[in-house]
Amino acid sequence: MLRKRPVPYKIPVLEAILKRISKKHPERERVSKDLAHRKSGYRGEQNLDYYLRQLSFGYQYIFPGLRLPHSETEFFQIDSLLLTNRFYVTFEAKNVAGSLLVEEHQLQQTINEQTQAFQNPLVQAENQLFHLNNLMKDYLHIQLPHTCFVVMTNPSCIIHFDPSYRHIAAPKMIRPSAIRHKVEHFSRQYPNPVLSTEQLHRLATLLLQLDTPLRHDIFQEFHISKKDILPGLFCNDCKLLTVIRYRGRWICTRCKKENPKAPIEALIDYYYLIGNTITNRELRAFFKLNSISVATKLLVALGLPVSGQKRNRVYHLSLEKLKSLLK
Repeated sequence: MLRKRPVPYKIPVLEAILKRISKKHPERERVSKDLAHRKSGYRGEQNLDYYLRQLSFGYQYIFPGLRLPHSETEFFQIDSLLLTNRFYVTFEAKNVAGSLLVEEHQLQQTINEQTQAFQNPLVQAENQLFHLNNLMKDYLHIQLPHTCFVVMTNPSCIIHFDPSYRHIAAPKMIRPSAIRHKVEHFSRQYPNPVLSTEQLHRLATLLLQLDTPLRHDIFQEFHISKKDILPGLFCNDCKLLTVIRYRGRWICTRCKKENPKAPIEALIDYYYLIGNTITNRELRAFFKLNSISVATKLLVALGLPVSGQKRNRVYHLSLEKLKSLLK
């Protein structure tokens, strides 16, 4: 694979929100449900990755997650892409439970006698294939044989097909264990290279350059104000904002355990929820910290890039650097 599948940006944002809004907040349940849905989808994509790593077609690239433009303002998203010098295959992962009925225009999911209707995932995958084919033609005048599969990653789901649609959907909606067989069967139809190694590399580079991860405006989506975000340092044992600075250590006032990583975790929350720059005053307010000197020592010790002088000094947060300090 060209890279490890990134955790969807929305997941840590939602996790940070749940840590820092009131237990009685009216949007808390909706945030929690959305987070569970996002995590379920991510687990399904990780399951898909396991089987994609087993594929070997010589000159190939595997992209775990791409969000690409099909106009100046609109994008399409692909869960996984196998790109070779002979063909390419897109994969749409669906981690859904229950009894599923696949029809031409919808997917019906029934759990505990409750039925919901969703968009047909095969139509969704075919739309992504259409946009990707157009992108390759528009940017590099490249056309490759291609196909798509919807991978049902939840082993407990039971799949049924509308009889009139079965001949179309059944060959394309598969279990993860069938990926290798399906792709090898497709590859045998196109034994000859279409692209040179250089053209394949140029195409892979273009896709990485065009990849545009989505950044949600969570506050607008869930009607949450930044004033709803509670300050303080989080104790991972108590699941409360109960960590304070006490005699040079970061101690939970409830369980009395030391939490040396709590300031770093708080800065990561700040990055996701507030922004990527912070001042001494803003850190003290977010940490519920009184001491200017303690805040200064903490910020300086992190070695963050700075701009401005004295009272106007601003520290620029690096998510990569902060995460590395948690290891």
